[in-house]
Amino acid sequence: DMKADPANRDVMTVEEVEVCLDHIRDLLFRHHVTGQFQMVITVSPVPLGKTFTGDDIVVANCNSKSTLRTAAGRFCGRHGNVHYFPSYEMVLHSGQGAAWRPDKLHVNPHMVQHVVKSFLSAYYEAGAFPRLAVFEDADNSASEGE
Repeated sequence: DMKADPANRDVMTVEEVEVCLDHIRDLLFRHHVTGQFQMVITVSPVPLGKTFTGDDIVVANCNSKSTLRTAAGRFCGRHGNVHYFPSYEMVLHSGQGAAWRPDKLHVNPHMVQHVVKSFLSAYYEAGAFPRLAVFEDADNSASEGE
């Protein structure tokens, strides 16, 4: 049983994360009308702010993201209807100025916009979200002003 326990200070293993992902997928399968669905998972690029492990925060963050990314890859590999979207990698492998706010803890709003647009173009037909056309209008205005 994977219930949260505030007294439990154990770091989850790859296998434990996979069990949680299996529970989520099983729940979706049980409650989905047809049982036929696609699932997209990702790893958040936002770094840990604190750790209880005693490790340096940079080391703890790397360990955490590595565990989550490995579990995500293994989980996707086991299920044909589960796909990984690389939001973590998109931010991590972009220039610091483009990716991060000055505090280096929060993602730059323009990068968030880029990630969202990339997600939508990867998984949805053009025009599926007309209310998000504001993003495109903002892009066009910015490029016209250059």
